[in-house]
Amino acid sequence: MRNVPFNHWAKDKFKFLLDEYGFEISIDEQYKVQYLNEYMAILIRHHRYSYEISLTAIMNIDGKKRLFPLPCILHGLLGKTHQERSFYQAVDEKDIVFCLENISRLVKNYFPPLIRFDKDAISSIEEARFEIVKETVYQLAVVPVKGRALEAWRNKEYNKVVSLYESIQEHLSDTEAKRLLYARKIIEN
Repeated sequence: MRNVPFNHWAKDKFKFLLDEYGFEISIDEQYKVQYLNEYMAILIRHHRYSYEISLTAIMNIDGKKRLFPLPCILHGLLGKTHQERSFYQAVDEKDIVFCLENISRLVKNYFPPLIRFDKDAISSIEEARFEIVKETVYQLAVVPVKGRALEAWRNKEYNKVVSLYESIQEHLSDTEAKRLLYARKIIEN
């Protein structure tokens, strides 16, 4: 990617954080700008290899630093079925500026409770983060094991079926639980 003045464009689109909410700029680098107030930091980055433009809210909650990416914040504040775009990726100036305009609109429209450190808003995004992490773990850890177990079932590799299904027993469907019981019986006999 050629050198682009991402930080200048970001500062232009997020100037309202300085003017309306008393933020200060704490990081001003070519590919990232961070705004800071007494409750939180808002980091806007342009990732140089993936071209993703991300926004992360960083908050100190109960003495622990918590990171909340834009999708998590929108999920928490607007609900799981919201229709707002939360992933942005761009290479050229026109698209980068368009993405920054959209992200700044989201911050203007939905972040005021978060910026004010509203406990209900923070609780909602913490719950959303937990749900997203739980779903991600399920997709990355459980779903592949289920796939390998089904393949083992089809190949009548019952020892493998038992081993795989037992490792994710709390996530089994009724059919998978029946397969596990059947495979155990086959192994025992």
